[in-house]
Amino acid sequence: MEALEKEQQGIREDQKAMKESLEIITATLTELSVAVKTKSESHSGGGGSNDDDGNKSEEGSDTGEKPDQGKNKGGLQLPSFDGMDPIGWLARANQQFEITGTATESRVAAAVVAMEGPALYWMTWLRSRKPSLTWKGFSEALVSRFDTRFQGNAFERLADIKQIKGVEDYVNLFVQLSSQVPGLTDAHYLGYFMKGLKDPIRGFLRLFRPTELESAMELARDVEDNLAIQGGRTYKFELE
Repeated sequence: MEALEKEQQGIREDQKAMKESLEIITATLTELSVAVKTKSESHSGGGGSNDDDGNKSEEGSDTGEKPDQGKNKGGLQLPSFDGMDPIGWLARANQQFEITGTATESRVAAAVVAMEGPALYWMTWLRSRKPSLTWKGFSEALVSRFDTRFQGNAFERLADIKQIKGVEDYVNLFVQLSSQVPGLTDAHYLGYFMKGLKDPIRGFLRLFRPTELESAMELARDVEDNLAIQGGRTYKFELE
C-alpha cells in the first residue's frame, strides 16, 4: 500500500513538472508570435504620409535626402541562427542590441525570434529548465552547445588555443575566441597569442620581443613566409 502511494505521488510530481514546462514553452511561443507580428507590422506600416491629393509623400524629399536615411528603420533586426558560427552570431546580435538600446534583461526573449531549426528547439528546452536565464548565461550556453571545437568556458578556450594550420587561420580563430573574453590587458592577449603559436614561429617571434598584439600577428605572418621559403617544400608542409 505504501509503495502504491509513493508511486502515485511520483506520478503527480511528474505531471506537475510537465505542466510547468508546458506553461513556459507556451509563454515562449507567445513571445515569438508577438515579436513576429510586431516585426511584420513594422514592415507593412512604414513609409511617408499622404498629401491632400492622396499621394504618398516621403520624409526628406524637400531636402533631397532619402526617407529615413541614416536612421534605424525596423528597430531590432537580429540575424537568424540555425546553429552555425555561434560566436559570430553573438557578435552581430550584441551590435544590434547596442544600436537599438535593448535592455539586457530583454535580450534572451528577443533572441527567440532569431532561432531556427535545432537552435530554436534547444533554446525552448533551455528556457524551460532555466526561466531566469540571463543574457550572459545564454551566450555561454550557446557557444558551449554549438561550438564543438573547444571545451570549457571562454577563458579555457582562449587558454587552450593552438595553431594547427597557417598563421592566418590561427589569427582568425584567436580573434574570434578573444572577442568572448573582453577586458583583459594587452599583455594577457599577447601572452595567449604567443603561447598558442607553433614552436618554430614562436621561437623566432621571441627574438623580436613584440610588445603589441597587432605587431605580433604581423611578425608571425612574416616569419611563417620566411620559414616556408628558406625551408622549401618540406618545412612548408610541416607548417600546414
